[in-house]
Amino acid sequence: MQKINEAENILKQTTKQKKSTLGQLSAINQQIKTRSQLISAIESEIDLLDSEISEIDLLYDALDSDLENLKEEYARMIYGLSKNNSSYGKLAFLFSAESFNQFLMRMKYLQQYSEARKTQVNQIQTVQELLKENRLSKQTKRVEQEILLNEQIAENEKLQSLKDKQSNVIAELGEKENLLIAEIEKNKRAAVEISNLIDKLIAAEASKASDTRVENTPEGKILSASFAENKNRLPWPVNQGFISQGFGEQNHPVLRQVVIKNNGINIQTQANESVKVVFDGVVTFEGSVRDMAGSVVIIQHGEYRTVYTNIKNVSVKRGDQVKAGQSIGQVYTNSEGLSEMKFQVRQGAKVLNPEIWLSKK
Repeated sequence: MQKINEAENILKQTTKQKKSTLGQLSAINQQIKTRSQLISAIESEIDLLDSEISEIDLLYDALDSDLENLKEEYARMIYGLSKNNSSYGKLAFLFSAESFNQFLMRMKYLQQYSEARKTQVNQIQTVQELLKENRLSKQTKRVEQEILLNEQIAENEKLQSLKDKQSNVIAELGEKENLLIAEIEKNKRAAVEISNLIDKLIAAEASKASDTRVENTPEGKILSASFAENKNRLPWPVNQGFISQGFGEQNHPVLRQVVIKNNGINIQTQANESVKVVFDGVVTFEGSVRDMAGSVVIIQHGEYRTVYTNIKNVSVKRGDQVKAGQSIGQVYTNSEGLSEMKFQVRQGAKVLNPEIWLSKK
């Protein structure tokens, strides 16, 4: 539900422009994904309740059968007692014993018979209470099931509405093929610029004496090892948002015949969202890159680097020591109302999938 609320707020921001955009499509896709997950969760809960209700039915039948057996046993006891109900009958039963030991055994038998009747009554009452509790439990679970079924119906309706909206946005964007292709080419150039920039940083370090390179210092090696140990546990660079474009090669969301490549992940979020450092390190670059409106910040963590792009109001400069969780600026919002940053993780020049480095959200 938290993911759905985040996506809804981001979608509202992108729809203020009153025109179909890729950012709007990404937000709709995220809504469809999270609502589908919610429906699956509801279905699982309903299945679980069905199973619990079936178990209650079986237990109820077993208890009901036990109750009938207990009542029959008790009836036989009462019948047996009625045949020997008088004090004279009890005395006759006792004093007709052939020995003193038999007398004691008969006396003990009468005492145990009386106690057994009391126990039988208590057992009947206990089973009746259990049956009552099971009946109430079943009624409660039926109500829960009905609520979940209604929620599922409502979510299915919302999901269908979103799918209709998705189809409309894709159709409208499909008419802007030239603009989309131009945007793809622009992103490619920006990605090459960032890769070249990192290569230059690595080359500049390599030109120095090897023992002075950041990753070869004792501190750098410790930082590298510490960074590697935090795989799957790094905090997200923004508090709110979702991955609007994953790592690696994938089909374009509208131009299906076009394959796009991403050296990191795109995270779509809300306007003015704070961008935070994911791990301790030193800023090795802060500035602009061709074909990218916002700024780029590169932070080194020993042999690893994290790259933050599409940032405004940058609050750090080259050479600054930064700590995990420290804000370095805000996400840039473009003219279409899209607030989206790009995040990369590198080991030397090698690009890594940030999704397997960040903690689960």
